[in-house]
Amino acid sequence: MTPGSDFDNLTGDLEFPQTFGLTDSTLMPTFWLGSSGAYSVCHYDTYGVNLVVQVFGQKKWTLFPSSDEPNLYSTRLPLEESTVFSQVNFPNPNLFKYPLVSNTSPHCVLLNPGDVLFVPRGWWHFVQSTELSPVTCSVNLWLDEPEIDNGCRLREALTQFVAFSLLSSTSLDKDELLHSAERELYYSSNCGSQLLKNIKDLAITTQSETVSIFEEKKRKLYDPLWSPLVKCKFEECFSVFSHTQKEHKTSDTKTLDDKAIINAFLKADVMDLIARHLERQFC
Repeated sequence: MTPGSDFDNLTGDLEFPQTFGLTDSTLMPTFWLGSSGAYSVCHYDTYGVNLVVQVFGQKKWTLFPSSDEPNLYSTRLPLEESTVFSQVNFPNPNLFKYPLVSNTSPHCVLLNPGDVLFVPRGWWHFVQSTELSPVTCSVNLWLDEPEIDNGCRLREALTQFVAFSLLSSTSLDKDELLHSAERELYYSSNCGSQLLKNIKDLAITTQSETVSIFEEKKRKLYDPLWSPLVKCKFEECFSVFSHTQKEHKTSDTKTLDDKAIINAFLKADVMDLIARHLERQFC
């Protein structure tokens, strides 16, 4: 499917601006094509809100509220701008290795053709094509709100700057720990100066607005059309990986390596502390 032909025809049928009252003509949908059983790594997007339209096939979405983050074992490695991954192997979580994950509050929904899913800001999600669907197709749109998202982008730029600085002083495999877009930036000749410029620009433009305009609009205009997601029991959502406690103790020795140290520096609360120091200079 070429961007200039069939894809344009498909996205033209998905009238995001008209349906949701959006005026930004630069909004670009993303096309997702998957096979039976294919799934994404559990993660959340650090900025923007997400609208997903299921075109054909069926997908199961499992979402976790942002308050579940302490129980989802977040990691920034491999590094991908705007994405925080969970270390838990869904759909078969290992409760011996990640015991806190059983304390999460999963919300599950099956998306069928014509369904639209609104993913709240900061919610984790794990997405899997069902076995009933040989092929699945969905189109989504991330909605940017600068009043909120510039602050999130500042924290992402800081994360990149710190990650690149720390990785450059280790022998770790950069190609393994950086996604493709990050590798391109990391190896560029002006990487440091470009990131510092981004940090300065974002620190100046960041505002203190915390209410999502889109979410407020959705509540007022579209609530009658939306069905709320229902919280599920954890054990009903996943096939829990199990083995004996003895096997766990002998096979899972904890170590503190370079990767673990770097990941600690990249935690959201650390980046938030640095960002707040920068933002105060322009208040």
